[in-house]
Amino acid sequence: MHIEFVPREDAAPHQQLVDQLLQVGAILSQIVEHMLTFQASGRSAPDADPIPEVVARLLDGVLEPLAGKNEDRVRIAADVVAQAHRQIADEIFLVPETPQRTATANPRSVGRRPV
Repeated sequence: MHIEFVPREDAAPHQQLVDQLLQVGAILSQIVEHMLTFQASGRSAPDADPIPEVVARLLDGVLEPLAGKNEDRVRIAADVVAQAHRQIADEIFLVPETPQRTATANPRSVGRRPV
C-alpha cells in the first residue's frame, strides 16, 4: 500500500514540520513493511541483519551526501526531529483495542480503530 501525504500550501512552520514528518514516516513505513513481508515469506537469509540495522545502513548511504552539503543545517534538522519525536511520544498514546471497548463503541465510529 502506498501512502502519500500532500504538503499544505501556506502552512505555518509547525504544520510544515508535520507535513514532512508524515512524508518521511510514510516512506519509512513502506520500506519496513516491505522488508517484514519479505522476511515473513521465508525468503530472507536466516543470518540476515535485523531490519532496523539494514534500514539505518540504507538511510546512512542515501543521506550522507545531504549531510556533506551543509552539516550545521542537518544537525539542526536532526535536533528538531528528535524534539518532535519526544513531544509526540509524550503526548500521543496508543489505546489497545479490547472486546469491551469494541462492544461499547459509538455506532458512528464503526470501522474506526482507537489510535
